[in-house]
Amino acid sequence: MPTAFNQDIQSSSADSRRNARNHDTFHFDLSCVDSVNMVDDEGGQCQHPTMMTSTKVRIGLAATKLLDEGGDAAVTLRSVAERVCVSHNAPYRHFKDRNALLAWIVYRAFENLTQCFTRALSSGSTSRQALDQAIDDFIRFGLDYPNRYRLLFSAQAVVADEDLKAAAFGCFQIFIKIVSWCQDTRELPQGDPVRLSGLIYASMHGAIDLQIGGRSGERKGLGSVREVLDLLLAMLKPKP
Repeated sequence: MPTAFNQDIQSSSADSRRNARNHDTFHFDLSCVDSVNMVDDEGGQCQHPTMMTSTKVRIGLAATKLLDEGGDAAVTLRSVAERVCVSHNAPYRHFKDRNALLAWIVYRAFENLTQCFTRALSSGSTSRQALDQAIDDFIRFGLDYPNRYRLLFSAQAVVADEDLKAAAFGCFQIFIKIVSWCQDTRELPQGDPVRLSGLIYASMHGAIDLQIGGRSGERKGLGSVREVLDLLLAMLKPKP
């Protein structure tokens, strides 16, 4: 699980199942469009303000682009200020320090993933379709934005506050609802949905991390991330 999820879950198994089954309460029409595309990136030139984007958001989105381009080491308050054409002190009016800026990126990423999982839960015609869509969105995020993905799982790069932990766990809770639905329809085995969700989530993370690190391949018995997850789900599916 992501670092922000590394906390004891006190709910009993029965409570987890009861809460997880309430997937009917999620019927939002959400898209998984990545809002970082709001930032124009022509030649790395500084970004000018618009009527629709606050300075804090422009700073955060510029930091996200710097992260995508050069990893978390490329994200400094000075480099972000230069990217958005503000004074070197301006970012401090919106972010206490570099950790707060990186935490903003992580929080927004978890919000984006939560929207994707919610959309999968509400739009899937079957439980397995919802699970497949959630997995595909998670994989696409990890492979398309590897530096953002690594930041989400790095305890060293970002010190998570309570809001960030809540965002991370809220994202995971939607995934639990999808897994529980699959349990109800016998796509997945019975048992504690939290533990089963953690197993699938950790397997996704491991497969993505291996691929973006260039450490996966057929010689290790590993195909694409999707193939790894398909094999896991096939092994987990209850026999008739």
